[in-house]
Amino acid sequence: ATGDLANIAHLKKRDFTFLKQNVSDHIKVPGRVDYVLHWASPASPIDYDKLKIPTLKVGSLGTHNALGLAKAKGAAFVLASTSEVYGDPPAEHHPQKEKYWGNVKPIGEMAAQPTAAVEQPHPLGAFPGFQHELACPRIEPGAACFDQ
Repeated sequence: ATGDLANIAHLKKRDFTFLKQNVSDHIKVPGRVDYVLHWASPASPIDYDKLKIPTLKVGSLGTHNALGLAKAKGAAFVLASTSEVYGDPPAEHHPQKEKYWGNVKPIGEMAAQPTAAVEQPHPLGAFPGFQHELACPRIEPGAACFDQ
């Protein structure tokens, strides 16, 4: 994991439980689950350059497994990513709006994270029997949510 628990420390005061698991493996959570928050992916070029295969697995298998948990528990599913989903946009597309489809290079030295970020939403439409609304929450400092 590359995240920092300090980023979610404020949630301890709420009805929130953080479970550290490898989402690339089957996810088991006992009891009731209201929301599945899939925020798992290295977001730093330093991290995802060192963790290419795990980054791809988190984006594909992790999303599939998190959706499976949400479906099994009847929970809402929230997928968050970074602006890397857009690739390397020209200056006129920064900050990126939801209408911008991106400029992602699927091969190259640092392609694993943006490729995984582009791949992550695909199971939302392909996962059988799971109702969803596609929204893109931003987890970057100062980023606007639903910036159409």
